[in-house]
Amino acid sequence: MRQTQEQRQTARWCALAGQTQSAQDPAVGVECWLEASTCVATAMGDLRVDALWPGDRLLTETGHEMLISFDVWQGEGIRTNAPVVFSPGIVGNQMPLRVRQSQPVLIRLPDSCAYQGHTELYVPALVLVNGFDIALRPCKHISYLRLVLSSQAMIFAEGAACQADGTASLAGDGSRLRLGYGEASALLSYLPEASVSLPRLI
Repeated sequence: MRQTQEQRQTARWCALAGQTQSAQDPAVGVECWLEASTCVATAMGDLRVDALWPGDRLLTETGHEMLISFDVWQGEGIRTNAPVVFSPGIVGNQMPLRVRQSQPVLIRLPDSCAYQGHTELYVPALVLVNGFDIALRPCKHISYLRLVLSSQAMIFAEGAACQADGTASLAGDGSRLRLGYGEASALLSYLPEASVSLPRLI
């Protein structure tokens, strides 16, 4: 039987990634996941993450970082696996940005609200959901990719500042903290809504 393009793509992912995570076998402790059709900035221009190959170089805040490998997760996009969708323009994204709930997204605080001395923080996408322009959108099936770079860095997904994992894992990408859901939720509930901005970096 002839394979569809999606089936061929899935086979390529599995061959390159070594294995595919399923809804019954989530990758514990892994936070950085982008929906497969998301475009990221690379040395060759904007490319979908499902078209990347190990060795490609992704544009980062400080230059370029090489893609070492990637992991794949596929399953029902419901409950904890439902994507967070940022409407165009909310975080500098020209197209809707679909990420896993745990994906770290950059926020900026005013100097007067610095947290542990930091005014730029990575927080899980889920904590930013407001039900309007940042919302959970359950779906029947979704594919997520986790990009593993030569070092942990800020990348640009549809123009939005997101964090990608690296072979040298840090708590942040140098000057920034990465907060878990509980810590980020407590912080944002304490701060006035107007004191938090979502950077539009490119």
